Amino acid sequence: MDGWHFLVFTSALRYVVPVSTQDLGEALKALRRFPHLPEKQVLRATLIHRPQEMNAFELVWQAVFNRAPLAEERKGNPGSAPAQASGPGELGQGRGSGGVSLQAGRPSFAKVRALLAGWDRTVPEVALEETVRQLLGEAGAHTWLNAQELAFSRGQTTADDFEEARNHLESLAEALRRELKIRNIELDNSWESLHRESWQHKPLLGLTAEERSLVQTAIRQWGRRLAVRPGWRFSPTRRGALDLRATVREASRNDGRAFHLHYRRRLPRIPELVVLCDVSNSVAPYAEFLLFLVARLRANFRRVRLFFFIDTLWDVPAEIWDDDLQDLSPAIQSWSGKASSGFSDYGRVFRQLAENVLPEISALSTLLILGDGRNNFRPAQAEYLAEIEQNVRSILWLNPLNPEEWLARDNALPSYRPYCRAVYRCRTVQDLHLIAGALLR
Repeated sequence: MDGWHFLVFTSALRYVVPVSTQDLGEALKALRRFPHLPEKQVLRATLIHRPQEMNAFELVWQAVFNRAPLAEERKGNPGSAPAQASGPGELGQGRGSGGVSLQAGRPSFAKVRALLAGWDRTVPEVALEETVRQLLGEAGAHTWLNAQELAFSRGQTTADDFEEARNHLESLAEALRRELKIRNIELDNSWESLHRESWQHKPLLGLTAEERSLVQTAIRQWGRRLAVRPGWRFSPTRRGALDLRATVREASRNDGRAFHLHYRRRLPRIPELVVLCDVSNSVAPYAEFLLFLVARLRANFRRVRLFFFIDTLWDVPAEIWDDDLQDLSPAIQSWSGKASSGFSDYGRVFRQLAENVLPEISALSTLLILGDGRNNFRPAQAEYLAEIEQNVRSILWLNPLNPEEWLARDNALPSYRPYCRAVYRCRTVQDLHLIAGALLR
């Protein structure tokens, strides 16, 4: 690998994977020290530190070096099951006669890729999965898998054969996704689209299980860092930092004859945090990440109160509002099925909050609202949010929609926005990081 290709590859990789200068130095040193090893293997070992980043590495490698996107195109796929002898009518093991061949029509990536000849348009992220399904359908992949499933249900193939067929189709889909992303890069003539491949920039709804675990690890780290940022007010305590002023004051009152040490600790920055979460179908998936973040930041608040709502308000009991949030999902499903129509009504919820909960909330509290603002054309009743705003420290609104969608006809956010200190997008991990800092200002 020459220096130019090394620079191009690492520059592109940095759009999606954190690569330090030290990593680059180690990669160059390893390439010089082990020239007999495959360059791809050396770079992967020195630049990739998490298994969740492997797909991004493969995507960038193929985009830069134009390698074959699918290993199964090699003859003799070692991971596939051996072809079975055909019987009469080509029914695999020869049970019965007639029908279709279980091996005939097996789709290859070359067949699917041929459909992309002359492809001259980029595929938006939201349309990627639908485009992949359509291309696989045109290549006959879904028909082939249905035939495999039918044969398995009739006992003509084994469970291992059917599982291998499903894995083959998934590998085709993954290779096709990668090919479409590479074509997006070529058509845009820019690496900017690689940002979307990073778990830090992906929409929270599009994260894999491994990426979700990375997000939770990152949130725990933010919580530990932010937990050591207390406020400026102090309170007496039996342990903590020495309160020199109180110690000297008591000693002076007794002419120095009695000497007793006093201690103090800093109070949290915000006395109370009130979290109001829309748990309707369009917002509930984002609530999980927000609540995980709030649970990690609890040390910064004297008290945290949690309310769920759709078209009515629910004060979440403390016994299920634990750090692991394990009991929240079934509780949400149970409550929403009994006490809600399933359609958001922000005006009604704000009225309930102002009339029933506001007298119990500290005037120094912060109200954190998670919702997309879609009010289903119901009255906004913004006067109740205005009343709430007059009786709390500030209101922060988190919206999982992109800003251009906040002005839709059925969205009441423009009516509520004047009463909010700030409105943040809450769609990616980077958005959550920004929100974590805003909570403690």
